[in-house]
Amino acid sequence: GMGEVTVSMTFTENAITDVTVDTANETIDLARNSAEDFQKALMEAQSAEIDGVSGATYTSGAVREAAASSKQWVWSSKRLPKLRLLQK
Repeated sequence: GMGEVTVSMTFTENAITDVTVDTANETIDLARNSAEDFQKALMEAQSAEIDGVSGATYTSGAVREAAASSKQWVWSSKRLPKLRLLQK
């Protein structure tokens, strides 16, 4: 879908400790219902390098991009906040 996707991540110095993915604004049911799949994949991978959800190609790309951007920003700046990033 082409709606807004929100990824919130909490970090320690070397790990992702919590992930919330909000796909409620997506336009396709499959994409809208994929948030738990993305959360689980990001936590297990401890990385933005995750497989997409079949049928939710745009959402998969938005989630990967948001997760990669937030992780890079946090660790490159030595800040450890809870970061919320929006992708469209």
